Amino acid sequence: MKDRRKNSKTTFIILSIVFVIFVILVIVKFIYNPGSDLKMGWISHEQSNIWTADYSYFTGTETNNMEGTNTKLNVDVETEKGSLEITLKDNDDNILFSEVISETTSFNVDVPKNVIVSVSGKEHDGGFKISY
Repeated sequence: MKDRRKNSKTTFIILSIVFVIFVILVIVKFIYNPGSDLKMGWISHEQSNIWTADYSYFTGTETNNMEGTNTKLNVDVETEKGSLEITLKDNDDNILFSEVISETTSFNVDVPKNVIVSVSGKEHDGGFKISY
């Protein structure tokens, strides 16, 4: 009789632990889905001719419409880890430029006076400055 109670108690404890682990995994899955946007420490500044952001973690995509007085877009990317994809499109949705960046870099791109800028982070730690 005592053995049966001991076995039942052990089975109950094991099943309870398995259930708690399952619940924790389900909660983690809903809170952090790798396919969803996640920004930590995100601080950004947006105007028609400048867009800056600094963060400790960025996964996902952000888009901004920019307008400048010239046709040179300056792009500065700071990377501690991860990668950042910069995509530039015209108003007709034609891709003018697209590049995945995984290091700190600066460059200029010839664009029209109106451009749609998308940044897509993949576990990126750092920041960017895009300006006319």
